[in-house]
Formats: sequence, structure tokens, C-alpha cells
Amino acid sequence: ADAAARRAAVDELHTRTAIYTSSPVVDELLHRLDWPHTTGRLIDPSCGDGMFLVRALDALLAARPTGFDPRGQVEGWEIHPSASVDARSRVAAVLASHGWGPSRAAEMANEMVHNRDFLIDGPETGMWDLVVGNPPYLRAANIPTLLRSEYSQHVPDYARADMLHSFLDRCSRSVRPAGRVALVTSDRWLANAQASRLRAVLGERMSIEYIERLSAETTFYRPKQRRAGTPPRVHPVSVVLVSDAGAERNLTSRPIHPGVDETRYMGMRQLG
Repeated sequence: ADAAARRAAVDELHTRTAIYTSSPVVDELLHRLDWPHTTGRLIDPSCGDGMFLVRALDALLAARPTGFDPRGQVEGWEIHPSASVDARSRVAAVLASHGWGPSRAAEMANEMVHNRDFLIDGPETGMWDLVVGNPPYLRAANIPTLLRSEYSQHVPDYARADMLHSFLDRCSRSVRPAGRVALVTSDRWLANAQASRLRAVLGERMSIEYIERLSAETTFYRPKQRRAGTPPRVHPVSVVLVSDAGAERNLTSRPIHPGVDETRYMGMRQLG
């Protein structure tokens, strides 16, 4: 595809998916990971304007000696060029607040935030210890045609129904053994019949360590260009998956309903 057409498709995708995460939700998820006291490499594969990155980076630098260089330990990828610029400027501001000069901070931020498409360029073998973020949720039918066609060459068929499914699959493959994938997601993938194969495949690689329902009203905010008064039609959850070759066997094709006492339904026929 030519560059102009792809830029237009990426713009359209961004307009449909740019719903960002509020800092208290980010901080809680990082706390669950024992960040920054845990060691290892952290990535947000769809970092948007950089909220997960700046909260992770600020906590890391506060816990390390002055002059600690965080490159190689905190990294973000973002498909949309202007969102990448926003993320870099916010990362640079955090670096500057911890004593780096403005031009050096800008250089470092450029090395930490990559304007790349994780579904096409993201690794399929373990590179990171922690994969965190709020990946896009968008049903396949609503993904711009040009991008949907590109993704079909890189995303397995069981992970194509929604961009969230595609990200979950790629994240599960790019995390190291004993690493964690900690995401704010729509709850649809946990219960939908359409995602049963995705759950089964993820469950071979990972176990659910933690899951909690969140409030859409307090979890998200939108970039300035989004229309006001249009809350996302999303029921969010916070989920931590651990890469343990599915040791716990608690993620299978069966639907999961967070916050529901499953013992009330034991022995009853499952619908769907």
C-alpha cells in the first residue's frame, strides 16, 4: 500500500481506538507487578500518549540512583505518529524532571518510544519481562480495510476477530518465561464464544494471576480531539497473565465472568 493510504488508515484507526487509561488505574496495575522493585524490561506495545510509560518511568527513576539510564528497561510502541510524538514529549519531561538536560532527555525519549506497528513488527519470541498497557479494542469489521488486509498476513486466524485478540496473542508470545502481561481490556474476550479458541491458545502459554472489573467512567479518558459526551461502550477489566506454559490451567476455552460467584452455577448447562 502506498504511504499516504496507510497514513489515512492509521489516522482512522486511531480515531476509533484512542481511549486512554487514567493514572490511578495505571499505578494500581504497576503496583500489582511490584514495579519498579521487580527487575526486567517493560514495554507498552500500544502506548498512545504514553501514560503507562511515564508512570512506569517516573517510579523507576525515583527508585534508582540519580543518573540511572532507563533505556533498554522501559520501551513503548505506538502505530500513530502524532500519538508517538505526544508520548516522546511526556517521556522527555519525566527524564528532565529527574535531572537530564532537555536535549539529552529528548534524544533518550526518541530511543524509548518507537512509531511502529506491534501487530506487524512485534516479536514472536520472548523479549520482555513485563508487557503492560491498554491495547486497542476494535472488531475486525471496523478495522480499516487496508490494515485488516495487512494484519491477516501476520495474525493467526483465531486472533483476528478483534484487535484486542490480536494484541493478546502477540503479547503472550513476546513475553519471556515467568514474565507477565498486565493489561486493561474490554471484558468481551473473557466470555465471548468467538474468543474461545483464543482463550484456549493463550491458556497453553499463560495463567491468570489476577483479574478485576473496573468502572468505565473512571478508567478511561479520551484525547482532546474526541467528541465530548460519548463514553466508551466498554466494560473494562484489569488482568494480569503470567507466562508459565499454562501451569495453573485456569485459562481455557471456557467463558470467564469476573466478579460472578461461579459456584452458584456449578452443574448448570452452559449457554452459547
